[in-house]
Amino acid sequence: IPQRMALLPNYPNPFNPETTLKYMLSVEGLVNLSIYDITGKLIHTLVNETQFIGTHQVTWDANNLPSGMYISRLLVAGETYTRKMILMK
Repeated sequence: IPQRMALLPNYPNPFNPETTLKYMLSVEGLVNLSIYDITGKLIHTLVNETQFIGTHQVTWDANNLPSGMYISRLLVAGETYTRKMILMK
């Protein structure tokens, strides 16, 4: 059981066209994991559901998007976690 909440670094990073996002939950709750472009525009919501305590992962396929920097944002239990990702084609 994780002792803390965390959004771990995606791998691989830089990536083309898929990357895996992994996160740890120390409490059960509504989880929202979304991807934004560098301007703050929502690109994709990967997770939007209640999840149990533990380690979770999801794969994001950015095949139809241009190269550049993207931001992953995890919202859970009133906390926000972010990470930068680079798509290189």
